[in-house]
Amino acid sequence: MTATPEFAAWSMGDGGSVTCRSAGTPYPAPREPKPPERSPDCGYTYTAPSSSAPGGYFPVSVTTHWKVAWSTTTGLADTEPELTASSSLRLRVSEIQALVMRVQP
Repeated sequence: MTATPEFAAWSMGDGGSVTCRSAGTPYPAPREPKPPERSPDCGYTYTAPSSSAPGGYFPVSVTTHWKVAWSTTTGLADTEPELTASSSLRLRVSEIQALVMRVQP
């Protein structure tokens, strides 16, 4: 049996959404110098902190749509109707602002 993610539909909790057309990029291992600034294949940028949301969190959810194919050692093979898996979490989004007071030449 082989399950392949077709796409993932995200609800970001602030009214925005994004659909990712791949399995995504694995998060780098801790030994790597630093994570990438942006996802190379799918990402989202919040424009406000979650402190404006009820409870101080954004309710984020994702539904991943899978294509499943299977075969047996006796030669039988088929595909299954689209399968989905969903998950949700509460995400705290913070904001950092900088103010430049004086620039040295």
